[in-house]
Amino acid sequence: MSAVLAALVVVLLDAAALVPMASTPTGTADALVVKPAVAPVAGTPTPPTQEYCNIHYGRPLGEVFTWRGFTFQKYLGDAACESHRQGAYLGSNVAVDADGDLVISARRHCTSDVVTEDTPADESPCLAHQPQYSVGRMRLTDFRVPATDFEWGFDARLPDRSAPGARSALWLVNLDQISCDPLWGELDVLEWYSSRPDLPEAATHATCTDSAYASWHHKPGTWAWGNGGRTGFHHWAVRKETTRGTVTLSYLYDDHIYATDTCEKRLPAPTCKAVLDPGWTAILQTAVFGDETGPFTRPEASDAFPTQELVIRSMWVNPIRDD
Repeated sequence: MSAVLAALVVVLLDAAALVPMASTPTGTADALVVKPAVAPVAGTPTPPTQEYCNIHYGRPLGEVFTWRGFTFQKYLGDAACESHRQGAYLGSNVAVDADGDLVISARRHCTSDVVTEDTPADESPCLAHQPQYSVGRMRLTDFRVPATDFEWGFDARLPDRSAPGARSALWLVNLDQISCDPLWGELDVLEWYSSRPDLPEAATHATCTDSAYASWHHKPGTWAWGNGGRTGFHHWAVRKETTRGTVTLSYLYDDHIYATDTCEKRLPAPTCKAVLDPGWTAILQTAVFGDETGPFTRPEASDAFPTQELVIRSMWVNPIRDD
């Protein structure tokens, strides 16, 4: 993170508003949180310091590995450096199973100690103290398809059990370090809130100046899962296409378009080109919320928390070129 970014207070509110302009960048993107110097509530993990977040925020610091021809890097550190989040990024929460599929997990740990790779997971209620969590996150190490139309997709299976307070997401971003930047862009191919297990979401976010940005949100009231049901493997994709200078972003489920955003309807054409034509990278992750109230409320300690496993069987990045 640059010194300028470290000095900013950037709070990215997660896909909460249906208006085209909002107060701060939103969606699945990270958010730098300035940590107040207050004593932690008894029985809860100590919040990370601002100095810690300045060093670790948004950085994939873990193992670099190759999967299905793509090179990724795992995240490590405290997820509480991001707004609304809690938990520790552990390398073991991103794994390749016996079928060669990626498995990204979110787990509960009934302990007051620091969560490490050796801390046992526990799905049961934590009655003695506030539970802690571990989550998984990884990022593609390079940027793809600059100045080219494309389809970017995933063959993925959502967690088979729901746990309010958790989320799984597959998304694209065009900045190495996410901040309120005029060139910021984010394509949320899939956001799945475990509290609303039957209603997947998607969103487009583009440009940010003085904490104002443009967003298109897709929050369906119903969803037809089709073959395989909610817990089967399905295709989730975003397609960028430019026609006579107009850029459209289409979101696809099982190869069918269900939502389309036209950038020039809300932003000037030069801005659309500047934001959407650079290269993109992918972030695949699970998350556990940390707020006391509101749409990002933490899981209840008195409730069970089934381990969340987002499984990705494949990813594709296909350029679309004019003949």
